Amino acid sequence: MRSVLAVGAHPDDIELGCGGALAAHRAAGHTLTMLVLSDGGNGPGTARHAASPSVSLSPTGPPLTPEAYQAALDAFTAGLGKGFAGLDDAHTPGTVGAAIGTLHEALVSALLPLKTLFPPDALREPHHALVRQLETLGDELLSTQLSTLSSRICGGSSAAAEIARSGPADGLRTTIQNLATADPAHAYKMAQFLPPSTPVANRQLGNGNLIKKPRGVNTVKVENRYPNDVVISMAPAGSKNASLIMYVRSGQTASANSVPDGTYDVFLARGADWDAGAKAFTRDCGYQKFDQTVALKSTSRQYTVETFTLGVTDGGGNLKSDDADPGSFPG
Repeated sequence: MRSVLAVGAHPDDIELGCGGALAAHRAAGHTLTMLVLSDGGNGPGTARHAASPSVSLSPTGPPLTPEAYQAALDAFTAGLGKGFAGLDDAHTPGTVGAAIGTLHEALVSALLPLKTLFPPDALREPHHALVRQLETLGDELLSTQLSTLSSRICGGSSAAAEIARSGPADGLRTTIQNLATADPAHAYKMAQFLPPSTPVANRQLGNGNLIKKPRGVNTVKVENRYPNDVVISMAPAGSKNASLIMYVRSGQTASANSVPDGTYDVFLARGADWDAGAKAFTRDCGYQKFDQTVALKSTSRQYTVETFTLGVTDGGGNLKSDDADPGSFPG
C-alpha cells in the first residue's frame, strides 16, 4: 500500500492545489498524510483571521435588462450540470471526493459570468451578495471534500446532506429569496439546485441482519466491541462473491448458523449510517481484511463454530487485520 504526503504552506493550499489527486489516491486505498506549515496568519504576533471570500466586481457598460439577467441566472444553474445529483452514485471516500471536486469545478466555471456581468440597477447589492454566497458555498464544498480524505465522509448522501445543512447553504437560500423580491417589477428566479436541509442520518440494520444469507451447517459468531456498527463479509479465498454478509451493531453479538464449508477471506466494514441500497456506511467508515484465512469444516456429526471478537485491539480483536480498499469488499 502506498503512502502519500501532501505539504502546504497555508490552510486550503493542499485542497485547492491537489485535492483531486488526493481523492484519486484515497480511492485507490493509499494512506494519506497532510502537513500544513502555517495557520494562515500574517506573521508573529498577528491575530489569525478567518478566510472570507472577497469579490471585486467592476464591470463597465450598461446594466443588463431584466430578461438578460434572468437568462444569466438560468445559464448559471444549467452550467452546474448534474449538480448534487453527481454525488448519488458515490459510495466510497475516494469517489465522493472526486464527485465533490467535479461539482466544485462546475460551480467555479458557472460562477465566472455572474462575477463579470453588470446587473440591473435594482439588483446591484443583491447580486453582489449572491456572488459572495456562491463563493462561500464553494469553500464549503472544498471543506467537505477534505473530510473524505479522513473517511469522516464516505457516502454521497452524507456529503450532500452536510453541505445542505451548512451555514453557507442557509445563507445562499436567504440571498436567493432576497434577490427574488429586490425588484417589485420583476420576480427573478434561480432554479433550485441545493438539496433540502435534513437532520443527520443514522440508518441501521437490526443486529444479526443477514445481508447475504449463507447455506451450510457451520456457525460464525461475531462479538462487536467497536464503538460503531460493523458488517462482516466472508468470501471463498480469492473470490469477490461473498458467502456471508452480516450486520452487527456496536456492543452486541450476532451469529450466522448456516455457513458452508470452505476456506474464507474475511473482510470488515465499520462506520455510521448504513446505506442499504449502496451496502456501505456513509460516515466514519473503515475497511479491513483479516491477515489470515479462516477454514470451516463439517462432517455428518460435527461442524465448526468460529468466533470473531472485534475491537479489542487496533488489530481487530482475536485476528490481525490491515486496511483494505473499499472496492475490494466482497458483495
